[in-house]
Amino acid sequence: MRGGRGPIITGVAVLVLGLIGLGAAVWLVVDAAVDGGSKLAYAPRLVVGSSGAVTRAVTLDEAAYTVYGSSEDAVTTTVTDVSVSVPNGDGPVVRLVSGSRHLTTRSQDYVAVASFHAPAKGQYLVTVKGDEGDEALVGPDVVQIGLSMVKGAGVGVLGLVLVAVGIVVLVVAGSRRRRARPAAGPAYQGQPYPGQPYPGQQPSHQGQPQPWGRPPPYPDPHPSAPPGPASPDQPFTWPDGPPR
Repeated sequence: MRGGRGPIITGVAVLVLGLIGLGAAVWLVVDAAVDGGSKLAYAPRLVVGSSGAVTRAVTLDEAAYTVYGSSEDAVTTTVTDVSVSVPNGDGPVVRLVSGSRHLTTRSQDYVAVASFHAPAKGQYLVTVKGDEGDEALVGPDVVQIGLSMVKGAGVGVLGLVLVAVGIVVLVVAGSRRRRARPAAGPAYQGQPYPGQPYPGQQPSHQGQPQPWGRPPPYPDPHPSAPPGPASPDQPFTWPDGPPR
């Protein structure tokens, strides 16, 4: 491009992409945290009755879910059996999970007991067995929430890299443009003496003052004739008188 603007435009474009990436990263992290937190806060809660089991119809979206059982030590739970089915048919496959994943919400510790995937949005019958008074939550998997936040952080890292590259490209392009500018003219030395030409101006006639300000002597308009040869009989005379 003309004027060497190509690197500058490239740097600006990369910088803008990096800023967009940072904005997208912030949005992804905040959305994952807020969405996951709200789903856990309003997750369906089941309380085991005196019969040792509880069944409840819950409305779920198409997504992966985890059943959490209440825990006294955030490690173990007495909720031992979970089943999920649709009202008029078989339900999704329920897989038991280890109790290493836990969360705290509603001032209660919970440990992951089982996980399943709802194939479509609709109502599902969730049955939980355990001791009387045990609680169970049906909510999103905390690991998936963490992975969503990590993805957003990865986009943020990429955005930071693009911002850094854009700044470097702009700095290099600006430095090259400064070096490519023509050299500045001679420094201003003030007004010339009367009759002295300005810088770059040629003298117009003989006798013009020199750059240092002292004009040369003007030639004598009536030069005297050179003296002729001395006669042998004529005595020698000093031009300016005899020496003293």
